[in-house]
Amino acid sequence: MFEITSPECTSEQSCTPFSLVQVTLTKQEFIDLKWQVNHYRDLWKRTRVREQELLGTIALMKKDNKAEVDQLKATIKERDSQLSHMKHMVFGRSTERKNRSKPSQEKQSKNTTRQPTTRKRGQQPGSPSHGRRKHENLPVVDQGVDLPNNEKCCAICRLPFEPFPGCDHCDVIEIEVRPHKRRYHRKRYRKTCQCPETPAIITAPPPARLMNRRCGAPWLAGKTTTAVGATGVWSWRPGSLRC
Repeated sequence: MFEITSPECTSEQSCTPFSLVQVTLTKQEFIDLKWQVNHYRDLWKRTRVREQELLGTIALMKKDNKAEVDQLKATIKERDSQLSHMKHMVFGRSTERKNRSKPSQEKQSKNTTRQPTTRKRGQQPGSPSHGRRKHENLPVVDQGVDLPNNEKCCAICRLPFEPFPGCDHCDVIEIEVRPHKRRYHRKRYRKTCQCPETPAIITAPPPARLMNRRCGAPWLAGKTTTAVGATGVWSWRPGSLRC
C-alpha cells in the first residue's frame, strides 16, 4: 500500500512543497511498477519498429506505382476538363441566341432613316420570274439517234417501218472542255401495217437526262465539279441549267 506522509499545515508555517512529499511503498509494489515500465517501453519499441517497416513498404509501393498514379491523375484532370466543357455547353450562356423580331437600339441609332420591315430576302411570292434560259450562245454539236434494229418493225406483225421525213429535235447541255449543246436528231418511222396497237409515228427515244424537263446530261453532276476545279470559272447548282 502506498503511504504518503506530509506534515500538516498550520497557520504559523507553510505546507510542504509537492516535490518534497515522501512516498512509502513496499518492495513488491516497487517491482511491479518497474515491470510495468519495462513492459510498456518494450511495447512502444516494437510498435516503432513495425511503424518503420510499414512506412518503408508504403514508400516502396508508391515508387513502384508512380507511373500508374501519374497516369490516373492525368486522366482525372482530362475528365474534369471535359466535364467542365460539357457543363458550359449545356448550361452556359449562348451568344448566338438573339431576339431578331425587333432591331437593336444600336442598329436603330445607325439607320435612323430606314424603317424596320418584315420582308423576307430573295424572290417575293407573286413576282414574275426570269423564265427558263435558252442558252442560245452555246455552240451546237449535232448527233443522230436511231431506233435499234429490233425495234424498226411492228411488235405484233413484224413488218418493217419506213422512214418518215423530218426529225424530232431535243437539246441536252453537256460540259466537256467547253460547254455546248448536243442536238440529237431522233429519226422517225411510219408503220406500214394496220395494227391498232402500234402508233402511227414511231420516234427514237430521247437521251437520258439529269432531271426531268431539264437539259443537263446525267454525268453533268460529276463533271461540273471537275471542270470548276480545273478552270475555276464555271459555277453550277441544280436547277440553274434549264431549257
